[in-house]
Amino acid sequence: MKTTTIFTKEFLGNFNHLIFITKLNKGWEQEWEILLDDNGKAFLMLADAVAFVREKKWAWGLGLADFEQARRGNAQWDNL
Repeated sequence: MKTTTIFTKEFLGNFNHLIFITKLNKGWEQEWEILLDDNGKAFLMLADAVAFVREKKWAWGLGLADFEQARRGNAQWDNL
């Protein structure tokens, strides 16, 4: 799994479209990470991000958000 992201011009140009992830815990509204696939590529579509997280069967209590949702401290929660 790739663990770093190169901030290319294309990546930064899509920043407002990236999908972010947070974990349900104290302070989740302020602790966001960019969701990356297994190859280190960022998600731009929320539906694709949800499918990826469900496929990986990650832990319960994950929130996904687009840029505007994350900025407002809002997420779509999924009970896997």
